[in-house]
Amino acid sequence: MSRQASKITGGGQLRSKASEQIEGTVIVGGGIAGLATAAALRSIAGVTDVRILERLDRAAFHDNRSGAGAQLGPNGLRALHAIGGDALVNSIVSTGSKLVGNAILVPDAPQPMVIPDTAEADSGLPQVLLRWGSLRSILTGLIPADQIEYGKGDTVTGYDVSEDGEVSLLTNCGNEIGPSSAPLIIGADGIHSTFRQCVINDITEQPDFDKRQEGLKYNKRVNVKAIVQSVLNEETFKPNHTYSFFTPGGGTACFAGPAGEGYTYWATSIADENGEKNDIISLAFSPEMDKEAMKAALLSRLRNLEQPLCEFAVQMIEATEPR
Repeated sequence: MSRQASKITGGGQLRSKASEQIEGTVIVGGGIAGLATAAALRSIAGVTDVRILERLDRAAFHDNRSGAGAQLGPNGLRALHAIGGDALVNSIVSTGSKLVGNAILVPDAPQPMVIPDTAEADSGLPQVLLRWGSLRSILTGLIPADQIEYGKGDTVTGYDVSEDGEVSLLTNCGNEIGPSSAPLIIGADGIHSTFRQCVINDITEQPDFDKRQEGLKYNKRVNVKAIVQSVLNEETFKPNHTYSFFTPGGGTACFAGPAGEGYTYWATSIADENGEKNDIISLAFSPEMDKEAMKAALLSRLRNLEQPLCEFAVQMIEATEPR
C-alpha cells in the first residue's frame, strides 16, 4: 500500500484513502443493519464521522422490548467479531441463549424428534437466540450517542448528487434532514426501502410510499412472532432447545425457543387457503394491524386444531401482551 493511498491515524489504525473520503457518511435506518454498518465503518475502516438517521423517537428506539427474536449462527458471530472483537461476541452470547438442539413434535410419536445443534462443536461458535431489542441495544453501545439522530429518516424520498459528487437527501416535506451533503449515503431503511426502489428502477427519488412495496414477494403465508417474558415448562421441555410443530400439509407451523434468561421467542407461520387470504393473513396486511385481534385469531386457529402438541405455542401467545 503506497504512502499516498493510506495513513496512520492517531489511534495507530491504518486508513485507506477511500475511508478518508467517506468521512461524514449518512446511514438511513437505525435497525440491526444500519447499526452494524456504522460500527463496522468506525472499527474496521476507521471512519469517525458516521451519522445515523432513525425514524423512531429516542424513547422508542431505546426500548429493548421492541421486535421479536434474532438468531445468530457462527457466520453471524464471526462478522460481529470483526466489528467488535471478543467483547461484542461475549456480550451477545451472554445476553441470549445457546442452542444445543431442535425438537420437532410429531403426531402419534412417543417422543419428539431431536436434532442436535453441532455448530459450536464444529466451528467453536454457537447458535445463539436472543431478543432483537437486546441486540439493537448492544450494537447501539458501539456508536457515539451524538451520531444517532432520532425522529428522522421516514420522510426520505431519495437523494440528489451534485456536480462535485456530494450527495444530499430529499424528503417529502421539503425540510432539511441530516447534513446538507455527504460523500456517501447508505440505505438501511427496511422492507419498504426508498433506496431499494431507487436502485431497482434506476431513479433517484420515490415519493410514493405504495410503490416502495413493489417487488416484494408474497409467498402465500404470513409469519407472526414475538418475545414473551415467560419460559417453557422445564419439566416437559429440554433446556436450550427450540421446539417446532407442523400440521400435516404445513398449513400451520409453530415454533418456540429460549431467548435469554426468562424470555422465550415464539413464532407461527400460517398459509393461505386455496389462494385466499384467511383472517390472520388479512389482519397482517391491514394498514393498521389490530394486535389484540391478531392474538385472538392466532389462539382460535391453534385451539381449533385440537392438537395437544401445539399447546406450548398457545401458552406463549396467551402470555404475550400486544404492544
